[in-house]
Amino acid sequence: MFTSSLPRVYVAGANAYGYTTAILLLLQGYKVTLMATRFPGDPDYSSTANHPDDTTSQWQTLASMSDASLQEYDISSFKMFWKLAKSKAYESGIMIGSSFKYYQEPTEDQSNPWWKHIVPGFEVIQKQELPKNTKLGYHYTTVLINSKRYIHWLQTQFLAMGGRQRKTTMSKLSDAMTAQDHVNILVNCTDNLALGCSSTTARNPTEQKVQQQQWIINNASQVRKSVSVNTKDEDLYLYPRMDGTIVFGSRQHTTGGGDVGTTGSHTTARNVLNRISEYCPELTWGKGINALDITMDQEPVTKSIRQHGPRIENQLIVTPSGRKLAVTHNYGHDGYQSSWGSSKRAVTLVNDAFANLKKDSQAVSELLSRL
Repeated sequence: MFTSSLPRVYVAGANAYGYTTAILLLLQGYKVTLMATRFPGDPDYSSTANHPDDTTSQWQTLASMSDASLQEYDISSFKMFWKLAKSKAYESGIMIGSSFKYYQEPTEDQSNPWWKHIVPGFEVIQKQELPKNTKLGYHYTTVLINSKRYIHWLQTQFLAMGGRQRKTTMSKLSDAMTAQDHVNILVNCTDNLALGCSSTTARNPTEQKVQQQQWIINNASQVRKSVSVNTKDEDLYLYPRMDGTIVFGSRQHTTGGGDVGTTGSHTTARNVLNRISEYCPELTWGKGINALDITMDQEPVTKSIRQHGPRIENQLIVTPSGRKLAVTHNYGHDGYQSSWGSSKRAVTLVNDAFANLKKDSQAVSELLSRL
């Protein structure tokens, strides 16, 4: 079914973007090997940088009013997630749900969201209905993603389509290639690996945004809506899941690699729960937060995110052996909301890279034929 004359491509990164890109490459007819230190199903996979905190998330765009490309990626991804929620909800871990989002100090983009016509049922919450200390709120319908189930579903689709996995320790991207490999195209879906090769184009350093994140799982079958609260220093969130539990937590952020601080996890859990309950009164059923059943309390973790959004572009590098290697970058994302759209773009870039490598090879052949 997937036999073609297209070459094998290596994809670095066993995360949602790596698997999504790999699946789309297989559909194009490429042969694909996904490279990673750990894969879904490994005991220590969830403790890696692949998924430090996300057990559930929702589609909510981070694209600004002026970023047309990221908007396109997010729209494409929303449409795909919606289809999965309609047809493969249980298997993929994606469901349709009601969402309420609040802002204490809204920006211009947040006051007039470009995506209000993309999601069903968008409406601005009237001022008299807003919680205390909140200046803006809206309600809409979106998709909720149980990322642990979803990443396993992606892995299953990839392997069923004939994709291969190779476990390898990587401190830099060039570690994905051995001297025996005859692969000339690599897709980079990892955030923290240097190239380890000479580059024909400069890679500009980017300022990092640092987040400290913590999530907690709680039994609360009465909550059937997601809630997000944006403040100056943090984001609070609450997401329901199919099994009657909820995931709630906070993301504290700064810039330039600054210290976000640390606190004891159980103290933080109760603190976050108390704050988020102000925006979701049905969470406590009037019994107070001490009556809630916390089933899992994750220690705070810190991660860095590209300050100016994801990197999706081609780069030509030269390996230590002198071989040209086309690298398609698809990394720097914060969440799943761009995964299908950006991966489609990455596949287009792989096609461009393959065409250029093929043209270069033909030029060399013609030159040698004249000798």
